[in-house]
Amino acid sequence: MVAAGRARRALGARAVSSRRGPVLFDPRTAAMLVDTLAGALAGTAQYRRMSYLPDPLGRQVAAPHLDLREDPFEPLGLASGGFDGEGIAGASRPILRSGIVEGLFLSSFSGRKLGMASTGNADGYYNLRLTSTAESGNWPEMLRMLGTGLVVTHFEGGKTDPASGNWAQAVRGLWVEDGEIIHAVTDVTLAGHVPAMLAAIRAVGRDVERIGAIRTGSILIDDMQLGGRA
Repeated sequence: MVAAGRARRALGARAVSSRRGPVLFDPRTAAMLVDTLAGALAGTAQYRRMSYLPDPLGRQVAAPHLDLREDPFEPLGLASGGFDGEGIAGASRPILRSGIVEGLFLSSFSGRKLGMASTGNADGYYNLRLTSTAESGNWPEMLRMLGTGLVVTHFEGGKTDPASGNWAQAVRGLWVEDGEIIHAVTDVTLAGHVPAMLAAIRAVGRDVERIGAIRTGSILIDDMQLGGRA
């Protein structure tokens, strides 16, 4: 039923004109934004100085209403585990608290490079959950908070520069006006700078989904550049 609904919504897709405006990432595309943030906090990216968030511990890197927590012990979590491939135990811990970085994802090797101890993340991060203390809502309420703007439902291809944080993606989605879906959208490119995107997150929806190791609701960003038809 969910897949059929997504397919129906994609019918009659058309382009929109280039503009700046608010963007709502549905939970599936929002999870990819969380993954992009986690990649910047990985030990390898940090010691190689290939992160757009250099020396992030203790720094405000995202909107102050955001928390990101890692939990290796989440029941039925797809990335749950007692210890990593090096035999080092992970821990339930905050990665972001009020938008401030409190944790990195370190193996023994990357930890030594940074003069820090392993966090038990030699195989990558465990289950991550993004939450927010800001005003939020379910999917219809998030559409009303968006007002007039773009909903992103699919990434078609693009890239993030790991060093600069410059971000660009071709996307498909839905055009919304006054909180109501008007038509499907295609042939649109979104561009932004990841640190600015993180700071501009206005809300995380209560429409939470588990996508792989990440749980998040939809993410509303106040202002982004949309590249569409001339």
